[in-house]
Amino acid sequence: MITEREAEDILPPAGFIRAYYHHACRQTTAPSIYHLGVGLTILSATCPADYGMRFAGELRPNLFTLLIGRSGEDQKSTAISIGRDLLFHACPERVGDFPGSAEGLLDSLSRVPTQMIPISEFGKLLASAQRGYFEPIKTLLTDLWDCLDEETQVLTEKGWRGIDEIAVNDLVWSMNRETGLLEMTPALDVGVRDVRAGERMFTYESTRSNFRTTEGHDFYVRADPSDSGLTRIKARDLAGWEDAYFLPVASETATPFAGVPYTDDELRYVAWTTATRLFQRRGDSITHPVAKAAEVDEIRELLQRLDFPFTEHVMQPRTGGGPRQVFTVLREGTPYPRIPTLEALTRQQFDVLWRTLVKANGTADAGSSYGVLWSGSKELVDALSAMATLRGFAVTCAERPMRSGHTLYRMNLRDTKWLQFQPTRCGDRFRLTPARAGERVWCVTTALGTLITRRKGNVTILGNCGSTQRAKANNKIVRIDNPRLSISGGCSIPYLEKHTLAEDWTGGFMGRWLVLHGYRERLDPDPVGDPTLRQPLIDWLARRIDKKAGWCIGLDNEARELWNEWFNDVMGRNLPSTIVGIRSRAPTIARKVALLYGWDYGPASDGQQWLMSTRELLPAIQFIELHIKSLVSLSKVLAEHSDARIRRTVIEALRECDGAGTLGEVLLKTKMKKRPIAETLDALCEEGTVVRDQTAMGMIFRLTNPFGC
Repeated sequence: MITEREAEDILPPAGFIRAYYHHACRQTTAPSIYHLGVGLTILSATCPADYGMRFAGELRPNLFTLLIGRSGEDQKSTAISIGRDLLFHACPERVGDFPGSAEGLLDSLSRVPTQMIPISEFGKLLASAQRGYFEPIKTLLTDLWDCLDEETQVLTEKGWRGIDEIAVNDLVWSMNRETGLLEMTPALDVGVRDVRAGERMFTYESTRSNFRTTEGHDFYVRADPSDSGLTRIKARDLAGWEDAYFLPVASETATPFAGVPYTDDELRYVAWTTATRLFQRRGDSITHPVAKAAEVDEIRELLQRLDFPFTEHVMQPRTGGGPRQVFTVLREGTPYPRIPTLEALTRQQFDVLWRTLVKANGTADAGSSYGVLWSGSKELVDALSAMATLRGFAVTCAERPMRSGHTLYRMNLRDTKWLQFQPTRCGDRFRLTPARAGERVWCVTTALGTLITRRKGNVTILGNCGSTQRAKANNKIVRIDNPRLSISGGCSIPYLEKHTLAEDWTGGFMGRWLVLHGYRERLDPDPVGDPTLRQPLIDWLARRIDKKAGWCIGLDNEARELWNEWFNDVMGRNLPSTIVGIRSRAPTIARKVALLYGWDYGPASDGQQWLMSTRELLPAIQFIELHIKSLVSLSKVLAEHSDARIRRTVIEALRECDGAGTLGEVLLKTKMKKRPIAETLDALCEEGTVVRDQTAMGMIFRLTNPFGC
């Protein structure tokens, strides 16, 4: 827990926060650390939407602040209400009301993208989320930008495009999750960022599929291809699945392709000339040497059916190999469309084209009715893989370097839209691995929520980043271009203990919150307060609303040295396992607080680009140390799983019975069902924490160390 002295020692040298701190302390006897947290949250509601800095992507200074203390004694709600009152009188539109649904929150943000929501009874939200009612809001608040790795490409109107090659409003292919068909849709947003500290990558690499995303990326799967619905699941959760499931790898388009004005024979000729890379153009003719003797009669008959004028002769190669039959076709009247002009091929026409390509320069794979194509042309393989995916064929490709220095591409098609994964099979297990040093990730947001991706030649349909900036409800797109939501909440320890688990803190919903655990030390029988600073603070906030902020371009040398030393220290600390997520979250929150100090009394308010110095960074680091200390003290009441929570509940019930009690007394204290309590008591007896004593009153359960942890 945090003392008043510790809060006083880290006050910034000047600005709104210092004035607000002293004003709030005169209004209430709440722990002073609460006032620092609420003050920063209020300040974040006045920051311009475009204010921030580069840190694991573009970092903005909005905060989720959570005050932890005893219900009715530590005055969490009073501290929040003082801050809300100041912000309301300075700029009432920036004070939001917590809505009853995720859709309501998005609607509120679409009207006022920058706002602060006070939640004095945060425990009720946790309880409702645990029952499922508020889970969508919890998920919405948790959502961050989760992305594809740098090697992943996305299928667009203009073909495959990679990182830094797609812009907002570019048309990309996406799968409609309701119909299962592919549609062209604009890119609502395109983001590129560095991986965050401690962030893991979700990886699967095999000959039939290949993808790598951040651990929070969305996937859509089915238990069976014949099912009508799709299940949305995060990558980190998919890694732990044991049941078999299917992942989409292709589909057909919602609007059928119109086709091209060529006969099947003309398409076969196009495929033949495309596959024969050694053709030559001389004057008014095109020469095609054919190496496979089995094709000679077939090609001759094809040219005769097409009524193309041609000649043929046998050519002896100069360097090894057998003779070649050479067909020379006059150009006049001969169609020779390139592959990109065939984008309108129907599925049947593509089938004709592909089978001829494989016959000319491929092999009929026994494991696939559509065979394997070998080609030295990356342009051809790129075009064919896009065309095949949009016509419902699963595509896998591989590269083979040649001694000549060229690359040979192997492309395989299967007539399937779904790929089955069986996690119990060793080859189908996904891996969660640390990100590589300096790795960047990127993603495209679409209204349909999906993307057609390709990595190392293998095509998969994945979810997009699932950004909180937009949602689809009632067939309407709600878009928020620059949401800057801040929350100031208060929660008592019993609610926190009952409705959160360790997994919520290690990187989930609670890992996003700046946590301050305080304990009221001062008592004031008549807390009327001193309003002297109230109006100046309101005026200060009102003036900041329309001010321009300068972008922070980084740290100066002294601040960088301080940051590196502190960052490495945090990464090396031995922290309780229940809150180990501090390592990845604390640095991000520290930078947010430093940005707020820069906006408060630093150079950001001048509207020019600026370098962060120790003047802003040092108090931010000191403030985050109080956050870390708060979480360390709270770790003792955070259960790692539901069984651990029951265990703690039983131990507390025995302590309330003076260290010993009957099963009935424990049931009365816990107000829980008999079976889990009895099983927990048995487990505690086995480990020696509790012993059974048979008395005249019946079986008594006694704690061996009633006053221990």
